[in-house]
Amino acid sequence: MLNLSAFQICDLSRARKPLTVVLCPIVVLYCCLYVRYISSTIRRHHMNEDGISAETVYARYPEYKNKVDYQNRLSEIFERFPWMERKRFTPNQLVQRSLKSTPEEQRNTTIVFVHNQKAGGSTIKACLKQIVAQEKTFSRCYGVFDGNGPGKIMNEIDTHHGHRKCYVGESTFGICDDFDNPTCSYFTMLRDPYERIISSYEYCKTAIDPLCAAGEASDMTLKEWALQQGSYFYRQLLFRPTEICTSTETQRQLLAQFNDPDGHNSTELSSLPCWYRHKVLLEGALSDLNKIDLLAYIIENLENWFGVVGITEDFPTSLKFFQLTYGLPFYDLCSKMIMMTTNYETENTDQLNNTKDSLIHKLKLELESDNQVRNALYYDVQIYKKIKEIFYKQKEFLPQSLEHRSSGS
Repeated sequence: MLNLSAFQICDLSRARKPLTVVLCPIVVLYCCLYVRYISSTIRRHHMNEDGISAETVYARYPEYKNKVDYQNRLSEIFERFPWMERKRFTPNQLVQRSLKSTPEEQRNTTIVFVHNQKAGGSTIKACLKQIVAQEKTFSRCYGVFDGNGPGKIMNEIDTHHGHRKCYVGESTFGICDDFDNPTCSYFTMLRDPYERIISSYEYCKTAIDPLCAAGEASDMTLKEWALQQGSYFYRQLLFRPTEICTSTETQRQLLAQFNDPDGHNSTELSSLPCWYRHKVLLEGALSDLNKIDLLAYIIENLENWFGVVGITEDFPTSLKFFQLTYGLPFYDLCSKMIMMTTNYETENTDQLNNTKDSLIHKLKLELESDNQVRNALYYDVQIYKKIKEIFYKQKEFLPQSLEHRSSGS
């Protein structure tokens, strides 16, 4: 009997064997539980294979692990740059189950999409437009980006106090601290940092975009581009447009204290994109230890800062997470929507014969083998590892009714 499968036992039960009538439901239940256990184990493997915490980011600086010193150093940083300390956000409710929102709370939540460019964000913004058109729950999503400028952002803060339903853009992180809406929730999509750099490099060879405005990608090597862009998302999380994006004399004087590695003077810097001015400020004002302290601070708080996170390598599941968190039809409306704006052109004939994926893989290996590039992207790589951990923790709590739904249902 022990050699029989669950199905064979159930077949025997049809022959009215008393023992198998009892065993059949028990064995089937066992099999179901076993399948769920295996699935959970696989997910936990994904979640822990790149395990990262605030402590592990100090691997390069083992002499600075003392927690008391870390907190003191953070306090000093926040005294100099108070906008870096985040005070208003909605924690990840898929992971912290005790904080689950009611439908009414979902309707009253201000959602803020932090657009990490070349990581699926254009698709999310297009999806939000469809949701706006269908749901009528809010009139539009308001952009917060370089072209919008701090003046418009300040006007939005003064006039509406953040009670709009939706904000999107690359400069959005931190605006919840300016608003008086207590239910302000950030969400984002991330991509492997090396793949994102490759994509942005190809994109910026032809695009007109603030992301591309600090240098001519077509005149740079991929390595030079990676070093100039650096850990872009890390800097986004230390950003606040109303503090950084101004072109006032105070800001020019602040930037004038530091040397731009690309040689722009303070007047030239005032015309460059906000993200680049922010980079010059951070590079000049913060020591290497300060940067690691801030990375540890970010790693500690990602699960609290972001109401939900997604990753491009599992885009459909990411949409399901967004739908479950905000009660909006991200997956139902947008599961078949993928926007590709990068043209992978190259003069190398061998590369032309490769698929896009194999080309990205080859270029990624080249970047990963370069010590300068690894150092430049180190912060974003650590953040991405933590975001992946959170993503797989979210997956543990995805209802089966949504987990197994296909885009055609």
